Amino acid sequence: MSYQKWIHKYQYLICELNDIKKENDVYIKQFVNDFESIEKDTTKDKKSDETKLQEKINNRVTSSPARRIYTELSKHLHPDKGGSADKFHELSRLYNEGDTIGLILVAEENNINIEEYITDELIDTFEDSCNSIDKKIENVKCSLAYQWATMEESLKPKYTKWLKENFGIDKKEKD
Repeated sequence: MSYQKWIHKYQYLICELNDIKKENDVYIKQFVNDFESIEKDTTKDKKSDETKLQEKINNRVTSSPARRIYTELSKHLHPDKGGSADKFHELSRLYNEGDTIGLILVAEENNINIEEYITDELIDTFEDSCNSIDKKIENVKCSLAYQWATMEESLKPKYTKWLKENFGIDKKEKD
């Protein structure tokens, strides 16, 4: 697939993800309105902020075909170079997630010519960028609220029982 087709596919997937997230926000409100917790489990294993930070450091990408683009973007977007902390944080997130198409789009938004950095090795990573967005879309669609809102009405009684048994939540009594 050509470089431009990958860019368009990625942009479409980003739009799809944003639409599904907005849709899911409505579903979450409906779900919270329809269900209530019947047991409170405060013993869940929550990772400390320090543990999460250490995992991020351990998982940091050290070599990538996008490294040269990231370095060039850093020269322009780093807060010490006149960029904003938010944009640099987003840049770092894209790089650490291996989102090469996202990096290219940031470069385009900032009028940074990256043509010399587009290599066959970099283009080979474009599918991973699109697959990552696809995975995020599927994760939203797998949420309890999304499943509840989009399932057939005939399945809801069985799902309600399953929610109560597995998650300790039950349908609220309507007045």
